[in-house]
Amino acid sequence: MKIIYRITALLVFSCSVFAGKEEAAPYIAPLNPKYQLAIRGYMRAQLKDPYSAVYRFDTPRKGVQQDGWLAGGKKHFGWIVPTWINAKNGFGGYTGEQLYIMFFFDDKVEDATEMNGYGLVKSLP
Repeated sequence: MKIIYRITALLVFSCSVFAGKEEAAPYIAPLNPKYQLAIRGYMRAQLKDPYSAVYRFDTPRKGVQQDGWLAGGKKHFGWIVPTWINAKNGFGGYTGEQLYIMFFFDDKVEDATEMNGYGLVKSLP
């Protein structure tokens, strides 16, 4: 099932690429100082045992995320927060640190890890 999802996502996102000519980035609001709590709250629903998770946050940086071609290709400007998470799996053992790319825009957080893999998330200078 995952392979079908990945193939579909690849087809959707491969039609969308960043333009070679970058326009000036609009104003990006300051990052909420409680962004780490927001990430923990978001990931609580994703993990099997969220209370055992160990988080390591990288430095937040300004970035842009572009929707896929079928979604309109709209660009969202916000903050990229690379987050390393080590959590327990269904057998009770730790899985090892895994990288999640969290993206903050319009006062919400979302997991942009897969979109980052397709080149739809970029850091701004």
